[in-house]
Amino acid sequence: AQQAVYLRHQMDRGHLAMLMDVSDLPRESASEFLEGKEPKLVQLFRASERMKKYSVQRVLRTMLDKVRRGQFTLIVDGLDQIDMENEDRARQIVQHLATFLAQYPQIRCMVTGRPWAVQTFMKILMAKTGPWTFLQIDEFTEDECKSYLGDRWDDVQELEADLMSLPRFLERLRTMPTARLKKLRNGADVYWESLGPMLEKGCDKQQAKKMTVERALLLLSLLAFQMTKQKKWVRIPPGREFKKFRMDAFETGQEELKLDGISDFEQFKDALKEMASLNVGLKHLLIDNHELNEIHWQDRTLQAFCAAIWVTKFASESDREWLAQNQFVWHDKETQGVREMWRFACEMPVTTDIFTETEVRLVSEVDTYVQAMSILLAPEGGMSGVRSREMIYRGWPTMLRLGGFLNDADYDEEDVHTATLAAQDTARSHPTSSALDGQQ
Repeated sequence: AQQAVYLRHQMDRGHLAMLMDVSDLPRESASEFLEGKEPKLVQLFRASERMKKYSVQRVLRTMLDKVRRGQFTLIVDGLDQIDMENEDRARQIVQHLATFLAQYPQIRCMVTGRPWAVQTFMKILMAKTGPWTFLQIDEFTEDECKSYLGDRWDDVQELEADLMSLPRFLERLRTMPTARLKKLRNGADVYWESLGPMLEKGCDKQQAKKMTVERALLLLSLLAFQMTKQKKWVRIPPGREFKKFRMDAFETGQEELKLDGISDFEQFKDALKEMASLNVGLKHLLIDNHELNEIHWQDRTLQAFCAAIWVTKFASESDREWLAQNQFVWHDKETQGVREMWRFACEMPVTTDIFTETEVRLVSEVDTYVQAMSILLAPEGGMSGVRSREMIYRGWPTMLRLGGFLNDADYDEEDVHTATLAAQDTARSHPTSSALDGQQ
């Protein structure tokens, strides 16, 4: 907010810029932006308590005047977070935005989103509006990472290069105890190292003492996985959509929920309310402290990590059938949304190399993990008919460790290669005896 005030005074004091989350875009028609009893943009402007003192008509008149003068900018944030369960519906929503911008060509508009979303929807916007300028915010360069991490740079060379370029991830690396940092191998290790203590702190602070770390992970991973299945990224808005999603999630996790003492839908709703009370301890992992009537993850990567816990700890046979049809394949843009989930699942702590047995069992079970990895090793591949080489590579060292071929916890690439040769020899000698047969 301070930056916005500064820029307003320095650049254009008369200009009005408004941020609109993609989930707030009109669903029915373009007219909802600036028409009706209380137009969408007016609602957003008056959302804060400070702005409620201004009447709807006064705000609307001001906006229309700014539009007429060319002093209005609309920033639509999170195009990649649009609900893709119904792609035709998603395209219709973007179409409403295009129609609105065509009706008011004086408006400047900025749309943010991940590359796949821009590629999917920008043709709709460009058909009626433009010209558009495309900018890509780059990830941290190696020099920038070195500068940010300082002396810790040498300790993180073995961690994920793509994750290291993200500020949230770098902040975790920068503040972690040095001795602990040197033991971590990948993004899953870092996220579990961060999330575990956060959950414990939140559960300890909960007055009712009903929520345990085990139950919290069950609920968080179920919500994250269900959102991934339905191609809902980051947010489920309140109202009818959240109520339907909640029922769908209960049906997906019904068996695991029963094992945790949640035997019916009413108990599930109560558990979600208890989950909401953890919000402060979880640093606002989910939105709304008092009643969980919507979901809004702090970031999509955290959602992907929690979804991966479901894959490696709780997944049922029907879940694995879905996973088999939704493997990540690099050249297939339809699978980009599940890449982070699969990456975390493959590298999830399963052995006690870094974490204790208790810590490991909170996020994975050996049999569940192996069954998930077996999907990747199946010769027929997934929906595209192509196996995910990247994910096989990421999960392969853990499979070797579980199979008894890679005994040194402090392994390197040469150790993995040697262990792979040993596994292949075993598979050739005993074609039906090893969980690693698929690699043969």
